[in-house]
Amino acid sequence: MLKSMAASLAAEIQQSSRSLRKQEQEYFKQVKSYEKGITNSAIELTAEQRKTMEGEWEMVDIEEKQEENGQIGQLVGSITRLSTLYKELNQLVVVQGTVIDRIDYNL
Repeated sequence: MLKSMAASLAAEIQQSSRSLRKQEQEYFKQVKSYEKGITNSAIELTAEQRKTMEGEWEMVDIEEKQEENGQIGQLVGSITRLSTLYKELNQLVVVQGTVIDRIDYNL
C-alpha cells in the first residue's frame, strides 16, 4: 500500500514538474517574441510615430505585466505544490524505513 502511495506521489510530482517546465517554456517564448517585435517595429518607425505609440505601449506594458504577474503566481503555486509533494514523499520513505526496521527486528 505504501509503495502504491509513493508511486502515486512520484507520478504526481513528475506531472507537476512537466507542467512547470511547459509554463516556463511558454513564458520564455512570449518574452522572446515580445522583444523581437519591439526591436523590429522600433527600427521601421519614424520618430513621430514612436512618440504616438509610446502611450499605447505603456498600456500594453501594464497589461503584459499583469499577465506576467499571473503567470508568476501560477509558477509559485506549482513550486509550492511540488514542495508539498516532496515533503509527503519524504514522510512515506521514513515510514517505509521504519516498517523495514520492524520486520528486520522481528526476524
